[in-house]
This record gives sequence, structure tokens and C-alpha cells, in this order.
Amino acid sequence: MNKGELHHRWRYIRRFRPRYFVILFIISAVICLFALRSNYSHMVYLRNQVYAADKSGQGVVPAIQKLQQYVTSHMNTDLTGGNDNIHPPIQLKYTYDRAREASIESPDQNNFYTEAQNYCQAEYPVESSLFVWQSYVACVQNYLNSRNIKVGAPVSNVSPSIYEFDFASPSWSPDLAGWSLVATVLFFVLAVASKLTDWHYKRILK
Repeated sequence: MNKGELHHRWRYIRRFRPRYFVILFIISAVICLFALRSNYSHMVYLRNQVYAADKSGQGVVPAIQKLQQYVTSHMNTDLTGGNDNIHPPIQLKYTYDRAREASIESPDQNNFYTEAQNYCQAEYPVESSLFVWQSYVACVQNYLNSRNIKVGAPVSNVSPSIYEFDFASPSWSPDLAGWSLVATVLFFVLAVASKLTDWHYKRILK
């Protein structure tokens, strides 16, 4: 290929100047940052809804479900590292306290509680997920009901871990934050490639 053809090709390539890609990179990066912040802010809102439901005793499970669904499907919403040095970050203290107060404390009945916990823990490991936790609680209640033990709430000597949760967010999610992150990386690569190509043709045509 002679210099005339090279010069013609270079003039064509120069229409895609690096600065255009740099501008697009900056725009997409700003959008990504705002989207990530929005994801985190909404997670905090849903987390506060859980705390409010825990304190009031109304709608605890739906609030936890909404938080879990959002965190596990959006970037930058991770709830596994702890919050304010508290781990696990979601602890339903008031729900647990109410369960303790409402349960029956007699030693004979506590033996049934222990049996129920051991049986249902084997059937539904509560560490698995929120939905397993619900099945576990229902299992304990059914076990006690079948033995004519009054069930006002989950048992008094049940492990507090049943009322503690942490949820992991994905590394990438197909939302505004995720797609703007892809665009940011793409425009950065194109800006670098365009700059290198421009430098290469300049060096050849000297």
C-alpha cells in the first residue's frame, strides 16, 4: 500500500478521533457512578424498611424479601461485609425479643423446643436462604402443634442466627449501573485504540 492510500485511510480513521471516545467515556463513567450511588441509596431505603418492620412487628418477612431480591440483583448493594461494624448486617433484634417473650419457658416444653429445632434444622438448614428460614419456622411450629405445645411465636431458646441475614450483591447486573459500566470500559478501550492507531499512521506517513 502506497503512501497515498495510507494517507487516505488515515484521513478516514481520523474521523473517529480519540477525544470523541474520551468524551463518551467521561459521560458513561459519570452515569455509572450516579447509577451505582442510586443502587446503594435504594438498598439503604429498603434496609431501613426492614428495621422499621422489625421494630413495629408488622410486615417483617415481605420487607426482608424485598431487600433480598434487590440486593441479589443489583450492583453495589452488598450486605455481607457488615454495617457499622455489625455482622451479620441485618439483625432482627425486636422480632427475636418478641419471640422470646411470647414463647413458653417451662423446662418440659423446652425439651420439645430443642427436639423441634434439631429436627427442623436437619430438614431446613436456616443458613441457606430467607425462604428456607420461613420453612424452618413453619416446621418448628408444626412439630410443636403436633405435640399439643402452645406456639405463640418461634421458640425461646432458638439460635439468634435465624434472625440474622446477610445478602451478597452480584459483581455485574443488567441495570443502568451495569450497562453504563460496560459502556465506560468500551469507550476507554476505543479511546486508547484510536490514539494508538492515529500515532501509528502518523509515524508511517512521516
